[in-house]
Amino acid sequence: GVARDPRVRTVIEDGRHFLATTGERFDVISLEPPPPTAEGAATLYTREFYVLARKRLRPGGILAQWIPLDQQTGDLNRALLASALAEFAEVEVYIPSRVEAVVLASDRALTPDLARWRARWENPRVAENLADVGFTTPESLAATRVLDTRGSRRWAAGAAPMVDDLPAVEYYRSR
Repeated sequence: GVARDPRVRTVIEDGRHFLATTGERFDVISLEPPPPTAEGAATLYTREFYVLARKRLRPGGILAQWIPLDQQTGDLNRALLASALAEFAEVEVYIPSRVEAVVLASDRALTPDLARWRARWENPRVAENLADVGFTTPESLAATRVLDTRGSRRWAAGAAPMVDDLPAVEYYRSR
């Protein structure tokens, strides 16, 4: 029922254009863009995009972004993560399935608060919604957190961030 929540505003538009043209600031920016290998989609995974997103988040706000791990090489995945790390102080990686990741980025620590998660899980709608996607306990969701910020920095070390004028991931399949 998130789309019916009066606190939520859904925008269906080119996300980057929207962020570039609005003056609004948000608590959460959540996006599941086309894979970065799709024509034109790489610009939603570049350092310049993350600059825009960071500017549009309120202090403590969170960016949540899906990344398909199986559609480009490990080196390109590291470059995608390096792009977020170049602009956000905190970047964590959750892997809820073997072929996809969710990157969370913020200016504040993102460490899961299991006590708070357990309290939220008491709401039957929350528990049902998460069970629908395979998470029956807060611990089962927390177990998908594979990299904290320190781990993200280690894994992406040496990878050049993806940038607008060299979106290598977009052309990966044509090589």
